[in-house]
Amino acid sequence: AYVDLSGDTWSADKAFTTGSWGYTNSSSSVRTTKKGISGTDDDKLYQSQRQSPTEYRFDGLPNGVYEVDLRFAELINAAPGTRLYDVIIEGNFALPAHDTAGEVGTFAADQHVFFVPVTDGQLNIRFVARAGNAPPVVNAIQVVERPDH
Repeated sequence: AYVDLSGDTWSADKAFTTGSWGYTNSSSSVRTTKKGISGTDDDKLYQSQRQSPTEYRFDGLPNGVYEVDLRFAELINAAPGTRLYDVIIEGNFALPAHDTAGEVGTFAADQHVFFVPVTDGQLNIRFVARAGNAPPVVNAIQVVERPDH
């Protein structure tokens, strides 16, 4: 767990259980670094990542609009175009052919925020590998109900 500079509490990553949240596949692993991350003062959010996630589920949510904050960083010296993958939220392409190294370089913060309606009580975030590329990664996910949207 981590409290960021805005005072928000981030929970440690975990496997999905019904009625809760987490990643769904058991074959993924975690990569960490102690190197500084440019573009942020909350380095800790970006210094570990889930590798090869297939999906994160957030279960038991009231229907409504949610702010989905995705955080990425490339934690190896990878050239742009080395790691391309699609991020699909609630069945819609949110980040097609996402390439963190191409957008911000390596060891740099890459943040994307989306407002997503949930109508079935479960928020689904899928990470789809593209053939011939390094597998997907994600460093942090924050989901907040936003009735104002």
